[in-house]
Amino acid sequence: SDVRFLTRRIEKACDAVLASTPNLWREGRTYLPNPVDLEMWHHKEHLGNKAFWFKQWDDPEYNTIEPVVREHAKKMSLDLGVIERWRNFISYMTMPEFYDGYDKMIEYKPVNYKANTDKGRTLGLSALEALASCIPVYFIGEEKWLTEFPKEHAAEAVVKNLDKVYQTVLK
Repeated sequence: SDVRFLTRRIEKACDAVLASTPNLWREGRTYLPNPVDLEMWHHKEHLGNKAFWFKQWDDPEYNTIEPVVREHAKKMSLDLGVIERWRNFISYMTMPEFYDGYDKMIEYKPVNYKANTDKGRTLGLSALEALASCIPVYFIGEEKWLTEFPKEHAAEAVVKNLDKVYQTVLK
């Protein structure tokens, strides 16, 4: 279930509540990062200036942020592709090939995605996959390039933490 919609009363009745991104974590929840299978992604150099940004259909803020994204891309001399996910379905199994066609990614998260100081930056799954593919991600809001894949998102690490949660629930 999406923890954004849990009431405190329902949450108290749960054996465990997992938060997959720092913006969803709060006291009483277990932070379990989104897992990324690093074996699936291609690890190659991306030296060009071809960038992409995933425009979201369901968030009005994304509709108003497109000019900002385009301005950032222009300032960095990036050849930007705006990918409308609802029109350009990309299956999970073909995502590595999709990423191979680009050199950089632009990531934008609205205000409610601000980093939790204890748990770190909130990255979408696409940004994590891009980083796993050695694609630098420009994070609008921090005005910063991210180049390293956060190791806590490696599938093996997440599974180990999930097993700890499972063992606790079993007791």
